[in-house]
Formats: sequence, C-alpha cells, structure tokens
Amino acid sequence: AKPFYGLFQQPNWIDTAVFARVIQTAQNNSSVSKGYFWKMQAEAEAAAKLNSKWTMDLDLGASPGVLNGLQIPGDSPIVARRYFMMFRPSENVSIRAGKFMPDYGVYFSEHSISTRQGLGFGEGQETYNVEYGYQGENYSGSVTLNLGRPDQASALNEKGGIATASMYLSDQYKLGWSAYYGTKDGNSRELTGPYALLGFSTKVYLLAEADLQFKQLSLGASTQGLFTYERLGYEVVQGLHLYLMEQSQIASFASVGANPFYGIGPGIFWFPRPHFYLKLEVQQQYSKDLPSVQTSGYLTGSVYL
Repeated sequence: AKPFYGLFQQPNWIDTAVFARVIQTAQNNSSVSKGYFWKMQAEAEAAAKLNSKWTMDLDLGASPGVLNGLQIPGDSPIVARRYFMMFRPSENVSIRAGKFMPDYGVYFSEHSISTRQGLGFGEGQETYNVEYGYQGENYSGSVTLNLGRPDQASALNEKGGIATASMYLSDQYKLGWSAYYGTKDGNSRELTGPYALLGFSTKVYLLAEADLQFKQLSLGASTQGLFTYERLGYEVVQGLHLYLMEQSQIASFASVGANPFYGIGPGIFWFPRPHFYLKLEVQQQYSKDLPSVQTSGYLTGSVYL
C-alpha cells in the first residue's frame, strides 16, 4: 500500500491506511421532515508483517461522539474496531485471533442494512474471535469461534460459532452459504442462508444475501424471521455505477409483535479516483413504526488513503 497516493515512502514490512466517511441523511413522511449530517469514521490502520507468516493488525480512530461533539463523560474518545494477529501457514490458509468483524455473508460497506446491523454484523458490533480461513482457486470458507464482547454490556455478549463456504463457478460467479449458532443468557439464535456475487457481464452485476433467523428463548417461546438485501448494478462508464437495491427485515413471521421493515430504491456510486467515492441513495421505506411510507435519502462520502 502507498499512503496518500504515494506521497511518501514506507518500509516494505508495514502497510498503513487512513479512512474517513461522512453521511448526510434526509427523511420525509406524513409526520416529519428532517435530516442530519454525521461524521461516521476517522481512523488509521496499520498491518505489520513480522515475518513471512505472521502479521499484526491494529485499527484506531476517534469515537463518533468525539467526531460529532457528543462525547459522553467517561466514554473513551478512542475506538479500536480491529486488532488481531494472523498466521499464514501456507498460501491458502490463514488463522487469526483478536477483535474483528467475523466472516458471514456479503461484507457490504453499508453497515446499517438489514443483513449487517440487523443480524448483529454492523459497525460497532465487532467481537473477539478465533478464525480459520481457506482461500483456494475454486473454493473458499472459514470457521470462526465467536467469543463475544466480555468487555462490553451483555447486549454484545452472545457467543457462538460461524461457518461459511463458497465456490466460484467462474471468474464472475461466486455462490456461498453461511451459518451461525450463538447463545446468551439461556437464549439461542441460529442464522443460515445463501449469498451470491454474480457478474452477468462486464457491466451488469448482482450482489444478494438472504438469511433465516431462528430464536429460542429461555422461557420456551421461539421466533423465526427473514433478512434480505439485494443490489442490481450497472456500470455506465468506468467509476460510475447505477443500481437498484432492496432490503427487508422480518424479525418474526408471527403476527403478534411483528414489525417488518422494507426498503427499496435507486442509487448512484461514483468513484472519481481510486479509494474515493460518493454515493447517493433514495429509499421508499415501510414499517409499522412509521406513520406512513417514508422517503429516505443518503449521501455518503468516503476516502481511503
């Protein structure tokens, strides 16, 4: 990696990067029209190659509270989303241990969508893990022991195991499956479902994931739900993408207490130069929590140096 587009040199044994993201939102329904500007991320990451097999990674940044002037007394002004040690016994195998987002489904950069934050894999939901990963020419997969967050409140203390497997049908078609089982305070949760990264041509592509969720409560009650996200994209010219997205979040199929959420709409990705993009997305959103159909807009800027 060449920090800041190669403006300065760094030793070969270390890679560094700086990340920054901001978002402007707008929401409109029959009761309210509002918007806000939010500084999402200002972080730096370094990966040190200790030798040909061992790598140490550390990511540090300012907390959202500090970035947006909302720091709560007593909270740390610094966040460390990732830090881990990775061992590569061979070219195809990696073993890492530490704090990071476990491998599950499609890793979309939009951390608040149904199949990320809705399932517990959003930004700020990183956990301590031990992971074994395999990356072959035609097949890949991982097995992860999720140790939860013993340093945080019980809401993030679910512990369990994850397994993923995927196959490449060609250079442009990848199909995969993920499964998770976790427990917390006598309750259990299972996730399972397929995902796909499909390049129908050099211009048209589809990214999709669907997951079933099964919850078993300690008191005997159980729920079943469905979480989906799909994005159909078209590259107009190099660096400019138009797409249509859909997401759904049905935590329970039961009519009592169910509160499904649906969102659908178009978007634009623009990459004016490497490691920098602007994204504009407009969704029509439906939920029992909303007084009417809501129109939500999101303008995101991201830079990676």
